[in-house]
Amino acid sequence: ASLIGLVASLIRYKRAEKSNPLLDDLHNNLALLYADSGRLAAALATWQRGSTLHPQSALLQSTGQLPGNDSNTHRLRVVVVQSGLMTS
Repeated sequence: ASLIGLVASLIRYKRAEKSNPLLDDLHNNLALLYADSGRLAAALATWQRGSTLHPQSALLQSTGQLPGNDSNTHRLRVVVVQSGLMTS
């Protein structure tokens, strides 16, 4: 993804988060976007916030176990596991 595309997506997700912070897919997708841009601390914080708001969210709890081998999802999964918040 291009830098301009990443920035535009971040802006859209941050606006969506302000208008409706209770969407579990929003937190998951924003965390993946942060991971894609190399902002792993922000990715982890966003994932944690989503997991706190939605402890039963299958989407957030399955991060890194989605079909395919997406490197961004894998990167976020590694950060979450290394933080001790989830087992591998």
